[in-house]
Amino acid sequence: MTINALNLLPVKTASCSVMGDYALKKRLTVPYSRAKKGDVVLYDFDHNGTSDHTGIIYAVKGGKIYVVEGNTSKDDNCNGGAVCKRVRVKGNVNLIIRPKYTKEVTADMVVNTALAEVGVKESPKNSNNVKYNTWFYGHDVKGDKYPWCAVFACWCFAHVKEPAKPFVKPTTKYSGEIPKPELKKGSKGDRVKQLQKFLTWYGIKTTVDGKFGKNTDKSFRKWQKIEKLTVDGKYGNKSYRRALSYKSTSASTKTKKAVSATKKAVKQTNAQKILSKCNELAWAYGTDKKKYDYKTGAPRDVCKKSMKKYGWADDRAEMSDCGNLVSTVVRESGVDKSFKALHGVKTEFPKTEKKFNIVHKGKKIPNGTLKPGDIVRYKKTNGKQHALIYYANGKVCEASHHNLFGVIRKDTKRYNTQSKPKTIQVLRAKE
Repeated sequence: MTINALNLLPVKTASCSVMGDYALKKRLTVPYSRAKKGDVVLYDFDHNGTSDHTGIIYAVKGGKIYVVEGNTSKDDNCNGGAVCKRVRVKGNVNLIIRPKYTKEVTADMVVNTALAEVGVKESPKNSNNVKYNTWFYGHDVKGDKYPWCAVFACWCFAHVKEPAKPFVKPTTKYSGEIPKPELKKGSKGDRVKQLQKFLTWYGIKTTVDGKFGKNTDKSFRKWQKIEKLTVDGKYGNKSYRRALSYKSTSASTKTKKAVSATKKAVKQTNAQKILSKCNELAWAYGTDKKKYDYKTGAPRDVCKKSMKKYGWADDRAEMSDCGNLVSTVVRESGVDKSFKALHGVKTEFPKTEKKFNIVHKGKKIPNGTLKPGDIVRYKKTNGKQHALIYYANGKVCEASHHNLFGVIRKDTKRYNTQSKPKTIQVLRAKE
């Protein structure tokens, strides 16, 4: 689609000097130093003060202007008989006209229209018989009195091409049949119809007649270009696989996938089971927006109510003892019903049960030792004992007399700085 934007020029004319006079009158000129893309340039090659040629600037670089001009050539600046790209310098320029571009008609749109005409020539040579003159005068012309550089500029503004809207691929799935290869221009039959229906659904208008003719070939090549495939007009294996990617999944396949996903969700490792219970504690303790927030003195009643939603017993909100917290999480996860971390033990750590291994024992835990779901227990420098569950990325699930409830919070490896020598143990659930 084209737009008539002649109103952006000072005047519709075949005369460069007339265009220059009107531009000066309407104050549409700018100095050479401010020239930019979309400006119309008028030249004075004879240096007599009168404009004798014109063009549309498509770039400015290094003090030079890059211009699309009508009726020019490398051998003749003003009467070359073709639309060409030229490079000009300040010494050739008489005036620079700045059209008042709008949101509807931009400099890029006019320049692209002009660039698309590069290569058009008079026919025959030196006749001035060219489509721009035919448009301007309303009939074919011949003779020296019909120069057309200014006419070309006017034609570009009168035939501005709107930028092509980006093609939007379909977001839904195709429910029809995808034809199997091979198909190409000249093919006929039901498979061609299937391809034509697919192209129409895709958003490329195609006649569904079962004939792979000129129009279907054009539509199919457009599809190949959009999908960034080799544009050869041949519906082969690559095109087939790409078209197949748009096919809707059958109900039975969806059901199988859903069942498979459910099975995968059920099969959790013991470590994952422990972490799931840590998550429930975190949700009960905090809010959706502050899942891992660490708080002090949260109201017991609120915590009990939240925990009840997950099936926890009300008294679990009283887990102010770290050993009680860890043991309860393990028990609630179903990994070990009789596991004890520290609760009720004043001097020595309780023996580990059959479902846990001691994977580290010593003064400090080396970097990279801990895995999500591991249980850390140690004696502090003040003689008290502590236990926690390592969550991930430095976060732990713990409790104490200060924070009252089991929450997930950031821990700065206090077990490596606060523990008594050689008292740290890392327990890991067996699978």
